[in-house]
Amino acid sequence: MGAVRYLLLLLAAACAVHPKPEASADLASGAREAFAHSWQAYHRLAWGHDELKPLTRVPHDWGASSLLITQVDALDSLILMGFTAEADETRAYIDEHLSFDQDLEVKNFEIVIR
Repeated sequence: MGAVRYLLLLLAAACAVHPKPEASADLASGAREAFAHSWQAYHRLAWGHDELKPLTRVPHDWGASSLLITQVDALDSLILMGFTAEADETRAYIDEHLSFDQDLEVKNFEIVIR
């Protein structure tokens, strides 16, 4: 009887943690909208640079030239979230402009997490 009670408690806890399907759809839609907003700002203000400083709206590169960190990092999210045109544009830009033939120091953590 103890095992059944334990399983029921686990099931109750799992139901309390996981949102209902309609809530999940709302969360997914919200995440997609937030990503689109951020991506559009990056595209408009810092396209081709490593990152966008959000408060100053100034692009920033890690070295003398860009490693396209944001574009490389965001490409899989663009694909998974269904932003096909944006993903195609980003992939083409990466293919044409990204070069690792640079002698520069990078932040190891930042490179590894990507």
